[in-house]
Amino acid sequence: MADTFIVPAIGTVAVFGWLAVHEWVEARRKEREEFYRSESLRRFSESNQPDMLTRFLADEKAVRHEMRVQQRESLRLAGLVTMMAGIGLGVVLAGLAPQQRYYLFSLVPFLVGVALLIYVYLLAPNAPAGE
Repeated sequence: MADTFIVPAIGTVAVFGWLAVHEWVEARRKEREEFYRSESLRRFSESNQPDMLTRFLADEKAVRHEMRVQQRESLRLAGLVTMMAGIGLGVVLAGLAPQQRYYLFSLVPFLVGVALLIYVYLLAPNAPAGE
């Protein structure tokens, strides 16, 4: 009887242990990136070449812009996939039980996909203030 709980217990401990280590490593990486960024800014501002600092800041601005574009594309794809999953679920549920209205459950993922697309196309800011 006790053997049936060992595998799920070990699996749970392993998953949450991995999550904890992953979050710690991710926090360290972000901290290290910010440290290197601040060191680069300090060195460029102390150097006798002001064009280096402006080039560095322009590159950072371009990278942030590219990240925003990539995030919007990811949200667009997620919205389309979620909508199609809702449509597919509705077709399957309507085919399994034609007399029942189970296909209405497919409105949940469909409307989540619609909400994602509305956000991407209508509500998402194009550029943050100050850029």
